[in-house]
Amino acid sequence: MSHPSEIPPSSRSMKDLKKTVKDICHCCMRCNVREPVARSFKTCGKCHSVHYCSQECQKLDWPSHKERCPESERRKRVERIFVALMSNDNLFRFLQIAIVLHLGIQNSPLPAKPFTVSIKTDVEPEDIMEFGRLRGDIEPRRRTNPPQKIRGMPQIGKILDIGVPEGDLDVMAFAKSSREVERYPEQPDITYGCIAYSLGGVSVQSLRTSFMSIVSITPEVMRIAREAQPFVQEISATGETRLKPMSSISCIEYINTAIRLDKENRLLLRTPMTEFDEMIIRNSAANPRRLSEDDSRNWTFIQSRMKNERVYEALLR
Repeated sequence: MSHPSEIPPSSRSMKDLKKTVKDICHCCMRCNVREPVARSFKTCGKCHSVHYCSQECQKLDWPSHKERCPESERRKRVERIFVALMSNDNLFRFLQIAIVLHLGIQNSPLPAKPFTVSIKTDVEPEDIMEFGRLRGDIEPRRRTNPPQKIRGMPQIGKILDIGVPEGDLDVMAFAKSSREVERYPEQPDITYGCIAYSLGGVSVQSLRTSFMSIVSITPEVMRIAREAQPFVQEISATGETRLKPMSSISCIEYINTAIRLDKENRLLLRTPMTEFDEMIIRNSAANPRRLSEDDSRNWTFIQSRMKNERVYEALLR
């Protein structure tokens, strides 16, 4: 497999993916029914980010949505980050393998029903020292005025096989309304699934994202997952590598490390950190008993990733 930095997202593939997302990846924020091909959903006139199948659904959802309405930029950010990730063939292949191994379907016959998973992702500093400073493990820098934005990057924290929350989604119909089925017209042995992407937060509300995508697991990806051969992972900017056993966790670490080492942003996955991003990291060093239920779950996921990935070893000593 090529190194991810050798396969930066092409403008053409990103353009196609964005159009596909625009065409098929909207669900009603209230009842979760998917957008039909024949007509367009209504969008919130203030944030232009969430979608409704009817004016009635929009009115019913307003008491809940009005508190999150300013988060439209966050939703656009989710779409931009995951379109870039999906545009990189190598990274997305590792994500598919991670999903297959997590679900344990590599040895199963072709499932009659497509799978649904949620990908829990956080934005962290590209510099591991900044991560330590936010947690309080390392003495903070001298404050600047105005405060300097920390350069961040997405890091996949967890694959959650909880499906798409609130409402049933006909994934096969969803897939057929997209261009995904058209990619493999002569391959009946494709396993289809739906991925719901969330950036920060693990509550049902945070997972009710308007950004979802169909994934097609090819027989080749299934074969790689089934054989689970060890693979070479680059672990430092100097080119140092190590042989890793293949598992869902090691595939996620491969993706996260590749993103971290991409200092030139060829993968187009760098993003300024927000206060919300920083708060999640600060909370990871807090007493989980004093956190809210959602923050406590975030604490668990970050602690788990820190134990699984080598880059955090120095902070755990």
